[in-house]
Amino acid sequence: MNGNCYVCNNTVFKPILKTRPSMSSDGKTVDIEIFKEECENCGTVRSYDVSFLSDFYNNSYNLNTENNDPQYIYNNIAMLKSEMHFEWIQKLIGNDIKSIDSIIEIGCGSGNLLNLFDAKNKYGVEPSHEAAKYANKIANVRNVSYEDISDEEKYDLILSTCVIEHTIDPNDFLKKKWNIAKENSIIIIGAPIQDSDSFDVYFLDHLHHFTTNQFIHLCRKNGFEVERFEVGYKCITTIGYFILRKGKSTSDVLAYEKNRNFYTSHNWIFNLNTFLENNKGKNIVAFGYGETSFFYQTYTNLNSYVNYFIDDVKAKSNESVLSVENAISSGILNDSFLILLANPHYHDFLKKKFEAVPNLQFYSPFSNTINA
Repeated sequence: MNGNCYVCNNTVFKPILKTRPSMSSDGKTVDIEIFKEECENCGTVRSYDVSFLSDFYNNSYNLNTENNDPQYIYNNIAMLKSEMHFEWIQKLIGNDIKSIDSIIEIGCGSGNLLNLFDAKNKYGVEPSHEAAKYANKIANVRNVSYEDISDEEKYDLILSTCVIEHTIDPNDFLKKKWNIAKENSIIIIGAPIQDSDSFDVYFLDHLHHFTTNQFIHLCRKNGFEVERFEVGYKCITTIGYFILRKGKSTSDVLAYEKNRNFYTSHNWIFNLNTFLENNKGKNIVAFGYGETSFFYQTYTNLNSYVNYFIDDVKAKSNESVLSVENAISSGILNDSFLILLANPHYHDFLKKKFEAVPNLQFYSPFSNTINA
């Protein structure tokens, strides 16, 4: 990616990640090199080269349009992903949500979140043809990208969740939001934030990686006031929501800030590879066949050592994946290591599922600990 840093306008970068194959945000291992670089002035991380994007989206990326609203569990209470995001947004904007007549969601996917808003006029734009077709059952959704939205359009609420990191130029994306906002509009942006432990920087198609301070600086220099923000809500630990209003462009001095995300996830990869090598020849099973599992399958030697994967959801559609019940009843877990490839928030909950298994030890690459 040529040109100045989109956040601080610096021109000097250093490479921090270069490897092949890589992982896409839809959970696939793809035979494309991932190359990330860090701004030496502010620390923002971005993709070095985006020439792969057209071929990637045409041939490798698949946005699931059905059964794509997973269930989250927090304090033993189950909620759909869209419901938890909506609850979070409601908390942040309060009673202002009642005064919204028109809303547009940029990158609305299948419309799960958009559907929960009670606005009279609901609109969306979505570049995926299949997702837009599905979402059009819920609202007036156009199969276009954000660049195709006319500046003459105006909305009370402008929403995007996990979209800005996919754009080539985040300043251009924010400018579009500014242009279609009324003077008193609410602008809501959800994005992966690098302050928490995550492997976001290892997603091939996430082109930009911001800390909270870097993202606030980006918003302010594009003329937005950050009214409030929050990083992490319940079990959604790696995303931040920012509530913006139109204001005046400011250019505060931005200090260098290291991307904690990259260095932490690099350690997780090292932890798991070391554990696998040290326990070669032992029976190793992995719990999880979702995003976290695919991260480790892509960037470690996991598949060369693991004999089985366990995941209740994926077992329904993938015959190579076992359910918890079948894994326990078959005895494959006896005298084994079970690697927990799920959000650490769930680890204690998961361990209780396997209490009756004899001589089962749990390993977490996140904490790099083994527990009976």
